[in-house]
Amino acid sequence: MPVIYEVKIVLNADQKTYHLRWRNLVAQTENSFAQANHGLTREEVERLWLKPEYHHALGQKLFRFLDGDGRHLQRSLDEAAKLSEPLTLHLRAGKEIADWPFELLAQDGAFLLPNRLHLLRQVSDWGAQKITAPANCPLRLLFMACSALGVEPELDFEREEETIFRVTEKLAIGKQVYGEQHPNIASSLNNLEAAWDALSEHQKAIGYFEQALAIDRAVYGDNHPSVATDLNNLGAVYFTLGEKQKAKKYFQPAHAIFNQFLGPEHPNTKTVAEWLVACE
Repeated sequence: MPVIYEVKIVLNADQKTYHLRWRNLVAQTENSFAQANHGLTREEVERLWLKPEYHHALGQKLFRFLDGDGRHLQRSLDEAAKLSEPLTLHLRAGKEIADWPFELLAQDGAFLLPNRLHLLRQVSDWGAQKITAPANCPLRLLFMACSALGVEPELDFEREEETIFRVTEKLAIGKQVYGEQHPNIASSLNNLEAAWDALSEHQKAIGYFEQALAIDRAVYGDNHPSVATDLNNLGAVYFTLGEKQKAKKYFQPAHAIFNQFLGPEHPNTKTVAEWLVACE
């Protein structure tokens, strides 16, 4: 879980001190305190900024400024370190110090960016209250794959990725229109599984087939050709994995359903019968 804090800095009316508000954007907790500038005037910042040999010193001054007596910056860094994550800091500085180089934040002679700290600056509140309605469009996925040179057989990743694109392109819209417990979604899951199976991602394939089986059983009951198709698909994956006895447990009910609804001479019934023979 990322550790994200928003730090808002506002110059007080006395023009000498600042009000700092630290807010944890994940836990939704906050702390505020007044802070003196510790000699960080615009002139001093510019003087140190123009001399690279003083960048560490300037970074440590900025660290103490954000840290305050409550050690807010230090405690936030420690919190992130326990999770092996960099601290993400959303900085909202008033116009008086908006150009201070907080990117130079340093501790013990080492800069915090980029390994220990990610810094995001918000330079304006323009549009902060705008609410944008989510677009009614499917989730777009990007795949990149390759086949190692000199390895046979050479895998046709491009064709399989096109299959995944075609199936997943409409899946998000299908869930919105039909709801997740709908046979059209089960069909999409079966197609997606076939793509993963062709890519030798058999565990992912099993997950999609199990979802399809659960949906079809909820819609049609246990005794239906769509359920038989799901059972057959699961059996085929387990057979590919070498688990013949487990595959047989799926092929047997699939064969019984196909035989009942389609008859013994139907290609689906015959195909499952052949799978059963291969499991012996």
